[in-house]
Amino acid sequence: MRATAKSLGFATAFVLLVAMPATFAEGPVTPTKPKEAGFTSEGLARIDSYLKSEIQAKTMPGAIMMIQRNGETAYFNSFGLRDPDTKEPMTPDTIFRIYSMSKAGPARERATRAMRDLPPRTEARTPASIVVS
Repeated sequence: MRATAKSLGFATAFVLLVAMPATFAEGPVTPTKPKEAGFTSEGLARIDSYLKSEIQAKTMPGAIMMIQRNGETAYFNSFGLRDPDTKEPMTPDTIFRIYSMSKAGPARERATRAMRDLPPRTEARTPASIVVS
């Protein structure tokens, strides 16, 4: 019984760590033209300038931004440093842990407001009240 449980655990670990990532790997990302995905080059340029200004202000060391719509990659770029201590640059293939998924809703709202050239919200909001149309 113990050997079967151990073998099952090993098989599960193998599938999760080796087989699953290979299944979902798609290779390098090649962005389409922004207009084909429903975006403007000017709007995407505002994202560039915003992220660069945040990195210069030392709010964050670096970032990777990818925007997709209807399966088309409209925008994919990396900014700043992967590791501020070694000055290693952020690259499109950088992998890092996402510690808190509760940030995704507010981040989407901020990005949408920036794309629409709207001012940021200042009032406190609960995650359930965040709706971006």
